[in-house]
Amino acid sequence: MDLLKNGLSHAAVGRIGQALVRVQANFDQALFLQQALQGLEALELKERVTHIISVLHAFLPSDFAKTAKLLKRLPAIWDRGPTDDPLRGFAAWPFIDYIGVHGLEHPDIALDTLEHLTELFSAEFAIRPLLLNHPKIARRYLKEWSLHHSEHVRRLASEGTRPRLPWGVQLKPFIKDPSPNIPLLNTLKNDPSLYVRRSVANHLNDIAKDHPDRV
Repeated sequence: MDLLKNGLSHAAVGRIGQALVRVQANFDQALFLQQALQGLEALELKERVTHIISVLHAFLPSDFAKTAKLLKRLPAIWDRGPTDDPLRGFAAWPFIDYIGVHGLEHPDIALDTLEHLTELFSAEFAIRPLLLNHPKIARRYLKEWSLHHSEHVRRLASEGTRPRLPWGVQLKPFIKDPSPNIPLLNTLKNDPSLYVRRSVANHLNDIAKDHPDRV
């Protein structure tokens, strides 16, 4: 099986550049590719995400609201990659985690943008800084997302709030007290999508590590 980090290699960076050409006027694709690919091969997967985010920041508008408008156009024009590539979704990862890094001071815009983009790649990592820094605002969105028409958005309501998500920042307030997440899980536990129900099961497994009696 291909190494996971190869999901963010030359081909994926090329798809990122092609998308930006289509949504941003005067985008310098050649310079973006040069900077994004520089040193990429020596990096591991999460390091590649961080590196590409830093390069994106130099090419996207400094005004996050303007950047969000560009990013929300991506699903309509996004090249989803070869259907036989199990890692094809990774190309969208830097765009989505960019929101968690650079949208932290604009929680409503950031959360709305994640709702639009999570169909491309799960926003379960990107939402965590927003949950920790703006819990009341995030809870409002999560309640709405648990009833969303898209299975990707409904899954985010469960997966994004998992206390001990692998590879993700631990949500220590939910490790201590999972109560805020219980209404979401009750809404989603009988979801028609197996994709969503598996997330609920994994979320319950996280809670069971600290509160087995509650589960």
